[in-house]
Amino acid sequence: MGACAAHATATELNPVRKVVNLLQAMQKKVEAEGEVEKELFEKYMCYCKNGGADLGDSIAAAEEKIPAVSSEIEASEAKLSQAKSDLKDAQTDRAAAKAAMEEATALRKKEAAEYAKYKADADTNVAAIAKAVAALEKGNAGTFLQTPSATVLRTWRAGMVCPTQTSRPCSPSSRRARTTPRSPARSQAY
Repeated sequence: MGACAAHATATELNPVRKVVNLLQAMQKKVEAEGEVEKELFEKYMCYCKNGGADLGDSIAAAEEKIPAVSSEIEASEAKLSQAKSDLKDAQTDRAAAKAAMEEATALRKKEAAEYAKYKADADTNVAAIAKAVAALEKGNAGTFLQTPSATVLRTWRAGMVCPTQTSRPCSPSSRRARTTPRSPARSQAY
């Protein structure tokens, strides 16, 4: 047995045998890689046959959508330009409305100031007339003419226009001509 074992070790160590073993191992590896490559190639060819049809279908569908999408884009652009135009008009209208409001507010303030002035004058005149009537009712006509209320009444009367002669203020003589004759006692108090 010793001779057989020595022979086996000798053949294993033989350089030719080593090369043959390497070549056989390489052949097995190349055959395995070839099988893997063959499977990949078959899958690729299947994809090319089936994928080409799928790609053709998707290209055809996209080409059919192009006019619809183009019209949608044009409609959207038209809507956008209309919206911009409407916005510009609304901004112009808003600015005009603000200007009108400011003008109206200024006018109302001016009218309110004029009214306040007129009301103050009217209140003063009404108060003076009320005092004059009260004084006349008491019979103190002479003392009333010395009060500030009488001065207000004289100023107010000076600004009045006479109903019989509209171009000039009323004078005491034109008032007497329009009124009924007075009793002598009242005429003296006047």
